[in-house]
Amino acid sequence: MSQAEVDEVYAAAKAALPAWRALSYAERAAYLHKAAD
Repeated sequence: MSQAEVDEVYAAAKAALPAWRALSYAERAAYLHKAAD
């Protein structure tokens, strides 16, 4: 993975964090369980 790719992924994660924080614990758990399937 190149530095540019790392920077892009980091920026996307940083941009998504406020929406993730706004979710309840139950909503977060539902997303994580769905991803694990």
